Amino acid sequence: MSQNLLPFYDESSKMRVDGFFVDERSRIIYFAKSFDGRLIRFSCKVKSPNIIGAKRFANQEIKVRLGIKKARITSLIGDELKPYYKMKESEGWQDGTLKNIRNAIEQIKPFFGDKFPYEINRDSLGEWYEWLDQTYPGQQKENAVKYMRNFCRYLAEKVVNGVPLLPAVPMISDPDRKALLAERHKKKFLIFSDEEFKKIHDVGNDVEKLVALFMYTMAARIEETLTLRFGSEILLDEALPLYRWRPGQNKAGHAGEHFLHPSLIEPLKAAMVRSESLGTSLVFPQKFDVSKPLKPAQIEWDGWRDRAALPWHWTSHTFRHTCLSNLFNDPNAPTALICKLYRVSIKVAMDTYIKPTREGREKMRDILKVQL
Repeated sequence: MSQNLLPFYDESSKMRVDGFFVDERSRIIYFAKSFDGRLIRFSCKVKSPNIIGAKRFANQEIKVRLGIKKARITSLIGDELKPYYKMKESEGWQDGTLKNIRNAIEQIKPFFGDKFPYEINRDSLGEWYEWLDQTYPGQQKENAVKYMRNFCRYLAEKVVNGVPLLPAVPMISDPDRKALLAERHKKKFLIFSDEEFKKIHDVGNDVEKLVALFMYTMAARIEETLTLRFGSEILLDEALPLYRWRPGQNKAGHAGEHFLHPSLIEPLKAAMVRSESLGTSLVFPQKFDVSKPLKPAQIEWDGWRDRAALPWHWTSHTFRHTCLSNLFNDPNAPTALICKLYRVSIKVAMDTYIKPTREGREKMRDILKVQL
């Protein structure tokens, strides 16, 4: 053999596995054995020490090569991931979602890329979860599992020669989901007090201050905030200055408008002067390319958090979270109007944002007037 193939030894049993070899350089497992004087040799498409995957592939391939089983006319999973991503692009998802899909593909392809779709089953998924833990220690599996499930549905719907690429979609669930939901539920109860928001705002630079104030008063998400433009989303020349949102500019896909909070008017006017001097309509342009909006990753969140010195970890979404929680705690604020103006569903409001505070409970109590 031209390659330097070494006999494969199973580490658990310390015994040689008959018929299997390992390429010394690439660590790819090969099968080579004679059947009735005929040498059958092929790559098992996996690397050492994955002998289980190698045996599974070899059992299928030997049957095909000996004529016991007809060859499957199908492509590898790695080849199917490309058209899958193209399909997701065509569905019009926002950049943040497409980035999550790309990241998930990067976590799927190294493990499943050289396997066939029919090899996706409960056993291989269990091995994949273990591989994710080893390859991405401490990282959540949520997005990878979510888009693996979606990809499997895509394979099941794709028919080649009258046969679906994946005969049945196995049950795919994140083994860490319960712990993740418990931790997320705990974090969702953390919102800024008035003093904490002031501390965060005061230690920020001009951009950070305006970003924080806009999200805190208008309940905007970070992606929606950083893509704002004067004249389209921000209208300062109106009698009552407006924040206008369009379907493609917000995650909920809604259209509408809301009056800007009074505390935003002067900072936004100063930002408009800066933007006009740079020749852009963007409220938050990039430093070295003013034609592009600032990206969330370009904000120094860690440094900002260190300067604020709060005893707990807050994120950009905590500003929207705090705004909505404060609004829902005011019994005089119509819930339906809050949901409409701040682009949130009743279900999400109930699950996430409606958290009665002591002040809110007192106000609710005092609404009821009892005269005996």
